[in-house]
Amino acid sequence: PNRIVILSALLKDKGIQLAIEAIAELTETNPKLELHIIGEGPYESQLKIQSEKLKVGGHVKFLGLMQPSEFIPYMSQCSFALAPYLDNPDSITYYCDPTKIKEYLAAGLPVITTNVPWIAKEIKEKPMGIVIKYEKEALVKAIDKLITNKAFRTVCRKNAFEFMRNLNWDRIYSDALKQTLD
Repeated sequence: PNRIVILSALLKDKGIQLAIEAIAELTETNPKLELHIIGEGPYESQLKIQSEKLKVGGHVKFLGLMQPSEFIPYMSQCSFALAPYLDNPDSITYYCDPTKIKEYLAAGLPVITTNVPWIAKEIKEKPMGIVIKYEKEALVKAIDKLITNKAFRTVCRKNAFEFMRNLNWDRIYSDALKQTLD
């Protein structure tokens, strides 16, 4: 339950800096906690500096860029995933459909995200994780819940797999064709 993953381009609007702040607070009471960051980008050096300043360098692992054949099996060994997007209308994430959340769910990972992508509503309702405001306290509380509440984590994992079963091309195409013909 102590390995958390983020798969992301390392950009400011992806909210990884908030995750590092939350890890800094949580490692005070949970020294086994680790945040594994898969990806690279122009914000990487700032994130590494932040990790060192907050003295969580040993808890935050920058794994670099991985191909899907590498990151999907890797993520399945983690407990849950983060997508703490900044609520910023100037960001492309505000208007897109992030693939990484579906990759998290396909790996059976509960997700903590902000209410930015459309799928946040699905995550909250099913539940497949926790939807938070972009605030450190909210993220700390959500991470703590997923670490300590194994039953909730198990329900979220089961719901994630069930949700992803419905997101395959054959089913989507058949449903769309049926709606067109009706």
